Amino acid sequence: MASCRRRYNTASIDIISELPSVIQDKILGFLDTREAARTAILSRHWKDVWYSHGRLVFDSSFNRSIRLCGGDPRLDFVNMITNILLLRSGPVKIFKLVISSSYLNLRLQQQDIDRWCLFLTRNGIEQLHLSVYYSGDIFKVPVSIISCPTIKKLNLAGFAFNCPVTAGPSSPFSGVTILIFNRVWFSRNKHSPVIPFSIPKLEVLVLDGCVEMDKFSFSAPKLKTFRVTRSKFATEWKWFELHLKVIKTLHLSNEFIMLDAHRPSFPTALNLEVIKLIHFIYVDKKPFALLLQLLKKCPKLSELEILMHDKFHEMHGDSSSTSADPGSWLNGEDINMLKKVKVEQFRGLRYEVLFIKTILSKSPMLEEVVILESPEIDAQTAFRMPREMIKFPRASPKAQIIFLETQTPIYNLVGRIPNFW
Repeated sequence: MASCRRRYNTASIDIISELPSVIQDKILGFLDTREAARTAILSRHWKDVWYSHGRLVFDSSFNRSIRLCGGDPRLDFVNMITNILLLRSGPVKIFKLVISSSYLNLRLQQQDIDRWCLFLTRNGIEQLHLSVYYSGDIFKVPVSIISCPTIKKLNLAGFAFNCPVTAGPSSPFSGVTILIFNRVWFSRNKHSPVIPFSIPKLEVLVLDGCVEMDKFSFSAPKLKTFRVTRSKFATEWKWFELHLKVIKTLHLSNEFIMLDAHRPSFPTALNLEVIKLIHFIYVDKKPFALLLQLLKKCPKLSELEILMHDKFHEMHGDSSSTSADPGSWLNGEDINMLKKVKVEQFRGLRYEVLFIKTILSKSPMLEEVVILESPEIDAQTAFRMPREMIKFPRASPKAQIIFLETQTPIYNLVGRIPNFW
């Protein structure tokens, strides 16, 4: 009987509840917010763990899993988020909110965003992601976010950002190391001067699908990675000049290569080591020629990655017409420090081939050229092209040419940016 009782007592022990609270909090971090909240019904102890949990994610998965009561869906949703925030017994270090107009016709108001952000910035927020998309409505970036010194990683999507910024006694985004603006509309008062402000700790900046970027005037002495893609109204290269002096990695989409195409004036990028081009579009040799001019302005460049656009390619000519002198695009100059090149969605068309041959003939330090073929490449070209490239003379005796079939989804190959969820 005693033996049976011992076995029963051992089996009834709740091992997880005996773990240190730090580990229990990490366990909740592996659950979505709805499931983490449900642990509060297990016991008073788990309720305390949930109330002290500092990672709150309200994304599309969360939105699909909840049911709002009848009446005003906006008010119900706002009250739910507000109550969850007010129940926190500790700091909220990570907060993510993703809302679109497709969700229950829910239309938040500026005051809702402002109230939540004010609470978060007063309670130690470190990673903040707000993504709010409504047709016709654009929220302003809350002032509390701009002046918050504890935010290290900030991701804003669907907002309007008025420059210049008045952020009180501290610098705007003074603690931010990673800043992501997605479809943000920059603006500035017509009669206000352009006032550049410093973001002293910024290391990674992403501007994706933003509008009027030339109004976003800033300096970032520690900036290392800069990605700017899908601009609605491309700015001038002069806007990049200050940042190209310090960054080491640059991600660009095609429209920026074509800036001032009639008189290219790329600024010198003294410390730039890596260039990644996303969805490279061309119908003639001009984009390739401009790209080579950009490479000449990067004396420390060692890596180049190009993702060809899978929809737009040259309209005339094929890979059989490659008799032009590749070196003519560089006027006899070399790209001295380039070591690695990757070209994705390669179809073996004329200007693609000429570009690669130019790189091979004008890069004395080149070590590797990786070519990932497009699934749509012509079978005959796929068979012939490796043989043609291997026979082509190279400036570097170490240069290897590697042909691969594209197997990984192309969006995972080029343009990967450090993300925090």
